[in-house]
Amino acid sequence: MYEENLCQLLPAKLIYDHGETVTFKFSVKSKLAANGKQLYIYNQTQLKSGLLLINLPKLFEDNTVAFIKGEKIEDNKFKAVYNTTTDS
Repeated sequence: MYEENLCQLLPAKLIYDHGETVTFKFSVKSKLAANGKQLYIYNQTQLKSGLLLINLPKLFEDNTVAFIKGEKIEDNKFKAVYNTTTDS
């Protein structure tokens, strides 16, 4: 299935300066529509975390990365945390 706006890089710009601080945000709503059916991911799994696989080595290369929520598992694997306030 295709879901828009799962990731954001803020501030949104075409070019970033060396040393500039950016925020990479990833979010998936717990309730999704797929093939005409409603999927309730959190209700069905009761998992409070998920796994994000991304292929953005240049984003992290030679940069300091600080996690506000979640954690790095491997170079391209990150653990996301369920947010009860936003249900995502």
